[in-house]
Amino acid sequence: MSRIISKNNEGVNIILEYLLMMVITIIMFSTMVLLLNDIQNRTDRIVLNEEFEIISNDIANRLSTFSSELYLNQHMDDDEKAIIDDQNAGRPDQEIYFDLPELVKGKQYNVKIEHISGNIYTVTVASTSNSDIVSKTTFSNKAQDDLISINEIEFNSQPGKYMISYDKDNKLITMVGIG
Repeated sequence: MSRIISKNNEGVNIILEYLLMMVITIIMFSTMVLLLNDIQNRTDRIVLNEEFEIISNDIANRLSTFSSELYLNQHMDDDEKAIIDDQNAGRPDQEIYFDLPELVKGKQYNVKIEHISGNIYTVTVASTSNSDIVSKTTFSNKAQDDLISINEIEFNSQPGKYMISYDKDNKLITMVGIG
């Protein structure tokens, strides 16, 4: 009862079955890991984009409100100005301070304020590490009618406060970080 090893295929079938099952398992596992990674990246991009929209809208709103207040202050009669001056007694003249986050999801960002045309400006907030995550907000400068312009500026996020101020001599609204 001797067996001929060369004509026995039982061992080969078990090894092939094991190898095929391992290859299929590895392919399925790799596919799942890639899909989960893609979902995570997409979620991060959505969160970054929404945060950048909040920041750009906040800056645009502050600049627009500041320029509108300048415009209104310059077009008031003397009695109205006296009332406003009494309400603002002890406050610095035509400056506002506010905070911006230093990092969004652990990443630094870039802010750019630029003049488009007429009294239209844009605030662009973009990731410094991923150039295709960008948020743009357009706003109008009401004080442009009085030849008051907003300083075009570009800066990276930093810790500390920011200030919007008005330079009466140059008729220029500026935004600076005061760390």
